[in-house]
Amino acid sequence: MLTRHEDVVAIHKKDLPLTAERVSPLMNQLPEAIQAEVQPLRNHLQAWMQMIEPPHHTRLRNLESKAFTSRMVEDLRPRVQHVVDALLDAIGDAGETDMTHNFAGPLPTVVIGEMLGIPTSDQAQFKEWSDNIAVVLEGVGPTIVEQVRVGHQSVLELTEYISAIAEQRRKRPERDLITALVAVEDDGDKLSGEELIGMCSFLLVAGNETTTGLVGNGLLALLQNPDEMQKLKSDPELIKNAIEEFIRYDGPLHRNTRVATEDFEFRGKQN
Repeated sequence: MLTRHEDVVAIHKKDLPLTAERVSPLMNQLPEAIQAEVQPLRNHLQAWMQMIEPPHHTRLRNLESKAFTSRMVEDLRPRVQHVVDALLDAIGDAGETDMTHNFAGPLPTVVIGEMLGIPTSDQAQFKEWSDNIAVVLEGVGPTIVEQVRVGHQSVLELTEYISAIAEQRRKRPERDLITALVAVEDDGDKLSGEELIGMCSFLLVAGNETTTGLVGNGLLALLQNPDEMQKLKSDPELIKNAIEEFIRYDGPLHRNTRVATEDFEFRGKQN
C-alpha cells in the first residue's frame, strides 16, 4: 500500500509490471464451481475501461470519446439544474434532512439515467443493479460468494434491459447516450453489444458512487469548517475551486488498485 503523493504518482508513471486487469484476481479467489456459474459477470466487468490495458483500453476510450462529447455534457446542464432544484424543493424548509438519502443519492441516479435515456420509472431499479455490482468490486468479507451471485443476477438483468433499449435506438434514434454509443464508429470499428452494455454499466456504477460520496463529503467538510462555508456563501464564484478542493481534501475514491504481473523493486523494496 502506497500513501505518499510522490509514490502514488511515481507508481502510475514508471514502467513497472503492473496492470489494471484486476477482474481475474478478484474472481479467482472464488471456488471453481462458483467461477463457472458467474462467468457472465466476469465477462461483463472485463468490458469496463477501468479494468483493461492498452491497446484495448485505447480503442474503447477513443470510441467512447466520440459519443460522450463535451457538447452532450453541456446540453445536460439545464436539466441537471432542474433536478437539483426539484430535490432541494422537496426538502423544503424542514430544517433537518438526510442529505445523502434525499439529495446526494438520488441526484446522480436521475442524471445518469436521463443521460442514457432510461425512463424515470426504471431508474430506481437501475440504482439497485448499480449498487449490487459495486459491492462485488469490494471483493472482501465472508459473504463474498453471496455478493457475487447477487451481482451476477444484476448483470444478467441489466444486460437484458440495455440490450432491449439499444435495439429500440437502432430503429428509432433519440438524443441520448445509448443512441450515440449504438451509432459511434471509428474507421469501421464499432462497439460490440457486450462493450456497449459494459460502458453503460461502468458509467452507472462509477458515476453513482463517486458523485454521492463527493457531495456528501463536501457538505460535511463545509459543516465542519463554517468559516469556509461562509466564504463560499459570500462568493459563489469560488465553487469551481471548491469542488476541486473537496476532491483533494476528502474525495469519494480513497484507493486505486493495480496487480503486479511479476516481482519488481520500488523505492529500494522488493515487491
